[in-house]
Amino acid sequence: MSVETSSTSRLGFTPTILFAVKIMPRRTPQLGRTLSPPCTTTSVGAKMPSTPTLFKLTSTVNRSYQITYWPNPPNKQLCNAPPTPAHPSGDPNIDYFKCHSGELMLVFGTWRKWGLPERDSNDTPFTQFIIDSWSSFVRTQNPNPSLAFLQARGYSNTTAELALAGSTPWAEVTARSQTLRFLEWPSRQVGFRESAQCAALGQALGYILQRYG
Repeated sequence: MSVETSSTSRLGFTPTILFAVKIMPRRTPQLGRTLSPPCTTTSVGAKMPSTPTLFKLTSTVNRSYQITYWPNPPNKQLCNAPPTPAHPSGDPNIDYFKCHSGELMLVFGTWRKWGLPERDSNDTPFTQFIIDSWSSFVRTQNPNPSLAFLQARGYSNTTAELALAGSTPWAEVTARSQTLRFLEWPSRQVGFRESAQCAALGQALGYILQRYG
């Protein structure tokens, strides 16, 4: 289950600069089948020195807000955090489908504007962390925000996330180190977790080079 990720700034500037490559295959409830994921793109790009850095950063979002107008019912229910007695608006810590477009309200910071509720105490700081990460990438081609920059502007929630995440930053994919950023609260760096599924779909990490190299 995965969604694409994109770029924005905290002040509302929304450049269409990139969609970071997604590694995890997703199952689309509307279609009822697994779409072939671009599992190999980042891996191949890491072996090409001329590839821009923006193609060597990858992530998957594990906390999402589904846009209100897609998909159509009843599939929309699958793309939202399931409600529980403790979290009547949905518990984002329970596993659920993170569907296509589920990251948009996070990177643009618009879920309140669309009238969606805060599901738990981490929704707002997580949204701020996502915005700060992508706007850092826009400024510097590095999604790890400068601690001095955050402190100077009083962005305490993102500062707290970086402290919780520890000393391992969002790392660039290289030929020797192939990991992605698992974006939740707190975020962490993990391996290409669905490599076996990609291989089963005929798109193992060497697929592009084998076919087109």
